[in-house]
Amino acid sequence: MNNSISSLLETGIQLFGVKGEDTLSRDETVVRERHQEQARLLKKHLTRLNQQAWKENILQLASFGGVIAAATTGLLSPTGPGGCDHNPLERCANCATSVPYVLCGVHAMKNRKTRAGRLWGASLVGVGAASCAFHASSGSIRPACRKLDFWSIAASSNIMLRSVFPGLPTAVTALGMLATPFKPFLVSTINSTAMELKYLYRAHKNPKLKGAQMLHATTCLVGLSCFALEEFFPRAPLIHSAWHIFSATAVGTVNHLIADVEENEMAITPLTV
Repeated sequence: MNNSISSLLETGIQLFGVKGEDTLSRDETVVRERHQEQARLLKKHLTRLNQQAWKENILQLASFGGVIAAATTGLLSPTGPGGCDHNPLERCANCATSVPYVLCGVHAMKNRKTRAGRLWGASLVGVGAASCAFHASSGSIRPACRKLDFWSIAASSNIMLRSVFPGLPTAVTALGMLATPFKPFLVSTINSTAMELKYLYRAHKNPKLKGAQMLHATTCLVGLSCFALEEFFPRAPLIHSAWHIFSATAVGTVNHLIADVEENEMAITPLTV
């Protein structure tokens, strides 16, 4: 009798033990699967955040394109009559791609709300005209037209700075104008770098400006690449025309910055950019 009871108790304990282990095993499996699912979700989330961080870093770096281009262009100071018009096709293309500067200038003259902004637009018309005159020139007059091309760009940058910084002292502009015939590239570099820093600052303050600033920075970088390529490979076909197109696009997007300055720093509401 006692042996029978002992056998039954042992059998019950064994059965209970097996059942408990099975139940625990099933619970562990459920918990393990839940943890694995959470780990997969966490990994997916971290991957997405990592990709987003990379995109933000790339965009942030690209936003400095204008500053990089402005500072670097000062190191590339071409001299002499220029060798970008190798044949009639390139000469015509370079003259034709000077027209966008004129169009940018006309747009600014019509839509800017300050005297400095409209004067900057007029100076862009002069930049386009000087560029066209240079590329159409030949012979002994070409070096003079080359200087006129550089001078018009530097002079326009002086006026642009007054549009971007409304409180700029007149003496600063006068000093820039006086230095233009002697150091046109230096003048353009200083003014352009100051404008690019202002563009970055305003884009940080005004999210609506970020798209225009990013387009501006990107076209500046691509334009710089064309400019540098021409410096080292002057026979590259139509490279100067490509630089005209990208730089004119970059110049055109400065209208967005000036419109923002007019609206937020001068309390003038622009109708358009």
